[in-house]
Amino acid sequence: MNGTSYLWIKALHVIAVIAWYAGLFYIFRLYVYHVQKRSEPTVTATLEVMERRLLRAIMTPAMVVALGAGTAMLVMNPSLLKMPWMHAKLGVRHPQGLYGGQALTPRALRELPEIREKPDVQRGVARKIGEALFGELT
Repeated sequence: MNGTSYLWIKALHVIAVIAWYAGLFYIFRLYVYHVQKRSEPTVTATLEVMERRLLRAIMTPAMVVALGAGTAMLVMNPSLLKMPWMHAKLGVRHPQGLYGGQALTPRALRELPEIREKPDVQRGVARKIGEALFGELT
Protein backbone atom coordinates (compact mmCIF):
# COMPACT_ATOMS: atom_id res chain seq x y z
CA MET A 1 0.00 0.00 0.00
CA ASN A 2 1.39 3.34 -1.06
CA GLY A 3 1.07 5.77 1.87
CA THR A 4 0.82 8.85 -0.35
CA SER A 5 -2.01 7.49 -2.48
CA TYR A 6 -3.89 6.46 0.66
CA LEU A 7 -3.62 10.00 2.02
CA TRP A 8 -4.86 11.46 -1.29
CA ILE A 9 -7.84 9.12 -1.26
CA LYS A 10 -8.50 10.05 2.36
CA ALA A 11 -8.41 13.76 1.50
CA LEU A 12 -10.77 13.18 -1.43
CA HIS A 13 -13.11 11.26 0.89
CA VAL A 14 -13.17 14.08 3.46
CA ILE A 15 -13.81 16.75 0.81
CA ALA A 16 -16.59 14.69 -0.77
CA VAL A 17 -18.27 14.04 2.59
CA ILE A 18 -18.19 17.75 3.41
CA ALA A 19 -19.73 18.62 0.04
CA TRP A 20 -22.37 15.93 0.41
CA TYR A 21 -23.43 16.99 3.90
CA ALA A 22 -23.36 20.68 2.99
CA GLY A 23 -25.82 19.82 0.22
CA LEU A 24 -27.99 17.90 2.68
CA PHE A 25 -28.20 20.95 4.92
CA TYR A 26 -28.83 23.39 2.06
CA ILE A 27 -31.50 21.35 0.27
CA PHE A 28 -33.79 21.63 3.30
CA ARG A 29 -33.44 25.41 3.22
CA LEU A 30 -34.39 25.41 -0.47
CA TYR A 31 -37.45 23.29 0.30
CA VAL A 32 -38.53 25.74 2.98
CA TYR A 33 -38.20 28.63 0.53
CA HIS A 34 -40.12 26.57 -2.01
CA VAL A 35 -43.04 26.06 0.37
CA GLN A 36 -43.03 29.68 1.51
CA LYS A 37 -43.10 31.01 -2.06
CA ARG A 38 -45.37 28.39 -3.66
CA SER A 39 -47.83 31.13 -4.68
CA GLU A 40 -45.18 32.77 -6.89
CA PRO A 41 -44.64 30.63 -10.00
CA THR A 42 -41.44 32.35 -11.16
CA VAL A 43 -39.77 31.92 -7.78
CA THR A 44 -40.98 28.33 -7.56
CA ALA A 45 -39.56 27.58 -11.01
CA THR A 46 -36.21 29.06 -10.04
CA LEU A 47 -36.12 27.08 -6.81
CA GLU A 48 -36.95 23.86 -8.65
CA VAL A 49 -33.97 24.44 -10.94
CA MET A 50 -31.74 25.15 -7.95
CA GLU A 51 -32.94 22.01 -6.15
CA ARG A 52 -32.44 19.83 -9.21
CA ARG A 53 -28.94 21.21 -9.84
CA LEU A 54 -27.94 20.79 -6.21
CA LEU A 55 -29.13 17.17 -6.17
CA ARG A 56 -27.76 16.17 -9.57
CA ALA A 57 -24.60 18.26 -9.90
CA ILE A 58 -23.31 18.43 -6.33
CA MET A 59 -24.92 16.01 -3.91
CA THR A 60 -25.09 12.85 -6.01
CA PRO A 61 -21.50 13.09 -7.36
CA ALA A 62 -20.21 13.95 -3.87
CA MET A 63 -22.05 10.94 -2.43
CA VAL A 64 -20.62 8.62 -5.08
CA VAL A 65 -17.08 9.95 -4.58
CA ALA A 66 -17.39 9.74 -0.78
CA LEU A 67 -18.64 6.14 -0.91
CA GLY A 68 -16.06 5.17 -3.53
CA ALA A 69 -13.13 6.75 -1.69
CA GLY A 70 -14.31 5.26 1.60
CA THR A 71 -14.52 1.82 0.03
CA ALA A 72 -11.07 2.28 -1.52
CA MET A 73 -9.64 3.16 1.89
CA LEU A 74 -11.19 0.03 3.39
CA VAL A 75 -9.75 -2.09 0.58
CA MET A 76 -6.31 -0.51 1.03
CA ASN A 77 -6.44 -0.84 4.83
CA PRO A 78 -8.81 -3.66 5.87
CA SER A 79 -7.63 -3.43 9.48
CA LEU A 80 -9.93 -0.40 9.78
CA LEU A 81 -12.85 -2.81 9.92
CA LYS A 82 -11.55 -4.18 13.23
CA MET A 83 -11.82 -0.82 14.96
CA PRO A 84 -14.96 -0.04 17.00
CA TRP A 85 -15.24 3.52 15.71
CA MET A 86 -15.51 2.19 12.16
CA HIS A 87 -18.46 0.02 13.17
CA ALA A 88 -20.09 3.07 14.72
CA LYS A 89 -19.38 5.13 11.62
CA LEU A 90 -20.75 2.54 9.22
CA GLY A 91 -23.69 1.75 11.48
CA VAL A 92 -24.82 5.29 12.30
CA ARG A 93 -23.46 7.94 9.97
CA HIS A 94 -23.66 5.93 6.78
CA PRO A 95 -27.40 5.11 6.91
CA GLN A 96 -28.11 8.63 8.15
CA GLY A 97 -26.50 10.20 5.09
CA LEU A 98 -28.05 7.74 2.68
CA TYR A 99 -31.50 8.25 4.19
CA GLY A 100 -31.12 12.00 3.97
CA GLY A 101 -30.15 11.75 0.34
CA GLN A 102 -33.01 9.49 -0.63
CA ALA A 103 -35.68 11.21 1.44
CA LEU A 104 -35.20 14.40 -0.54
CA THR A 105 -37.01 13.38 -3.68
CA PRO A 106 -39.36 15.36 -5.91
CA ARG A 107 -42.23 13.36 -4.37
CA ALA A 108 -41.26 14.56 -0.89
CA LEU A 109 -41.16 18.11 -2.23
CA ARG A 110 -44.67 17.81 -3.68
CA GLU A 111 -45.96 16.62 -0.32
CA LEU A 112 -44.42 19.51 1.64
CA PRO A 113 -47.42 21.88 1.33
CA GLU A 114 -49.76 19.16 2.66
CA ILE A 115 -47.42 18.41 5.53
CA ARG A 116 -47.07 22.08 6.40
CA GLU A 117 -50.82 22.56 6.78
CA LYS A 118 -51.43 19.51 9.00
CA PRO A 119 -49.79 19.57 12.46
CA ASP A 120 -50.50 15.87 13.11
CA VAL A 121 -48.73 14.92 9.90
CA GLN A 122 -45.81 17.21 10.80
CA ARG A 123 -45.31 15.40 14.10
CA GLY A 124 -45.51 12.03 12.37
CA VAL A 125 -42.99 13.02 9.72
CA ALA A 126 -40.67 14.52 12.33
CA ARG A 127 -40.88 11.31 14.35
CA LYS A 128 -40.12 9.14 11.30
CA ILE A 129 -37.12 11.29 10.39
CA GLY A 130 -35.89 11.20 13.98
CA GLU A 131 -36.21 7.42 14.14
CA ALA A 132 -34.44 7.02 10.82
CA LEU A 133 -31.56 9.22 11.93
CA PHE A 134 -31.22 8.25 15.59
CA GLY A 135 -32.98 4.92 16.02
CA GLU A 136 -36.09 4.11 18.05
CA LEU A 137 -37.44 7.15 19.89
CA THR A 138 -39.18 6.67 23.22
